[in-house]
Amino acid sequence: MSLAFPTLAPDTGAHKPNRWMSISRVSVISLLKIKVVPGSSRNHIAGWLGESLKIRVTANPEKGRANDAVASLLADTLRIPKQDVTLSSGASSPQKAFEISGLSHSEIKSRLSELDV
Repeated sequence: MSLAFPTLAPDTGAHKPNRWMSISRVSVISLLKIKVVPGSSRNHIAGWLGESLKIRVTANPEKGRANDAVASLLADTLRIPKQDVTLSSGASSPQKAFEISGLSHSEIKSRLSELDV
């Protein structure tokens, strides 16, 4: 989304109709590496496994069910809308990458640390 505002002439307060200043909103997207363990007894974030976050989900890895469960758990845990969590790579692998829109990597770690993760 871009907004445009007219600039003011120096010291006169008069508008310069041919000069526009543009302001754009830049969205923050963070990449989060995930190690998924499907078919677990409950959905939960198990903790950090090196640079990856280990997540256990009850869903089986069939037809993207485990991926959907991971996205839902991440959205709930990070307190963001589910549409801000997108699978980036690893659709059929336990090693995945999710894009998190609207949160920096430090904000993600901060929100996860509130859960002792």
